[in-house]
Amino acid sequence: MRFQLWSSIAVLSWAVACTGLRFEDGNDEQDPDSSVDERDGATSGSDSGIERDGGDGSVDHPCPAQDEVCNGRDDDCDRDIDEDFTLAAACDGVDIDLCRDGVTVCNAAGDGVECDDDTSGMPDVCDGEDNDCDPSSADGSADDRVGRACDGQDTDLCEEGTYSCGAQGLICSDDSGSTKDVCNDEDDDCDSSSADGSEDPLADVPCDGTDSDLCEDGVYQCASGAQMACNDDDASAFDLCDGTDDDCDPDSADGTEDPMIGMVCEAIT
Repeated sequence: MRFQLWSSIAVLSWAVACTGLRFEDGNDEQDPDSSVDERDGATSGSDSGIERDGGDGSVDHPCPAQDEVCNGRDDDCDRDIDEDFTLAAACDGVDIDLCRDGVTVCNAAGDGVECDDDTSGMPDVCDGEDNDCDPSSADGSADDRVGRACDGQDTDLCEEGTYSCGAQGLICSDDSGSTKDVCNDEDDDCDSSSADGSEDPLADVPCDGTDSDLCEDGVYQCASGAQMACNDDDASAFDLCDGTDDDCDPDSADGTEDPMIGMVCEAIT
């Protein structure tokens, strides 16, 4: 009987120690300084040293005293996240333009911010727009076409001018007019697909060869040696007695070259 009584007292003492209950004047009370947080067993008290994930107070657990780090969490347990850092501000990265194409984000170390603008930069081309977001740079100042050789509005393909940037875009200074491809063994029009002399004023003009008539039975063509030559085959047309100017010479009488003229003939009766 005594053994059972002592056993009961020992169990009761252990329960009191674990639960923080004490007996005063016959009343059971819970020690207010040793209350147990029913959610995770952490001892409750002041808010200092309590971290609440996400800053919404949904989960409580012990939080050691530390400075705020830029990492998307409430490190100093003040219910604010990354409050010591300026985040999501428009910014320009390390590129050639001044355009704010990114926003500030936490850097890898968590001790500051960096710009996430990873664009390669916008050069200021000649299009009437401020492409590089720099009002001090002239339109087209970074356009690699400005200053290049160019061909104007003519029939040749020769680049006799250079590009500059104007109000309407790129302008070519070539106003030299068209360069004709004459017969001189040179590519005057800068067009390798056109034959030498294809635009020579004499090209395809009718001509008379080295024969006795004056008939233009050929045309001028650019021949080797860079000379225009007549392709008349040199066969002479004789002026026969036929009422036609066969030799194309209005000064010669009809039939002056007719082989029958002067031949003995028998009169027809």
